[in-house]
Amino acid sequence: MPNKASFLTSRLRAGGAGAQFWSVYAPSTIGNPVTATLEQIDAVRTLVARYPSDLALATTADEVEAARAAGRIVWLIGIESWQGIDSSLGALRMMHTLGARYLTLTHFANTPWADSATGVPAVGGLSDVGREVVRECNRLGVLVDCPTSPTLRCTPLSTSRPPPPSFPTPAPGRSATTSVTSLTTSSSAYATATASSW
Repeated sequence: MPNKASFLTSRLRAGGAGAQFWSVYAPSTIGNPVTATLEQIDAVRTLVARYPSDLALATTADEVEAARAAGRIVWLIGIESWQGIDSSLGALRMMHTLGARYLTLTHFANTPWADSATGVPAVGGLSDVGREVVRECNRLGVLVDCPTSPTLRCTPLSTSRPPPPSFPTPAPGRSATTSVTSLTTSSSAYATATASSW
């Protein structure tokens, strides 16, 4: 009888998935969003460590390619809502250190610094604090996931700048677009499961 992880990886391989983002998500109503986000990141990292022959955690394009060449399925981490950092740039930096490589600016509710698609616009898209969040994502190399809010969807583009020279660049002859679009994004349904259940 295969364990849950081998069952999952066999399905991913059968579907041709080479890499996937695990979306760690904390609802806007939760009391301790940073703790909830950290626990989900811990679950992802624990599972990767438990099944090293099948899985690999990647934080750069080079790591993705190396893991794929070794026959492993690549897992990446993305923070699906601003609550995951609780409006803290320090929390954003630590989430990046733990492997997070994208941040969704809003989800089902406005943030103190960005309008969501489902709320009444409050800051006209992105506030000065929100622009600082985008700039810090740029500096770290964290993708900015723009919501479909009419007031926000294009605002981060006017703030975003290229990452610093130390940020990994594509190999000669390859574009950054190719590296990003070759990744298969997963459903976030599994991300809320705890590692102990595996």
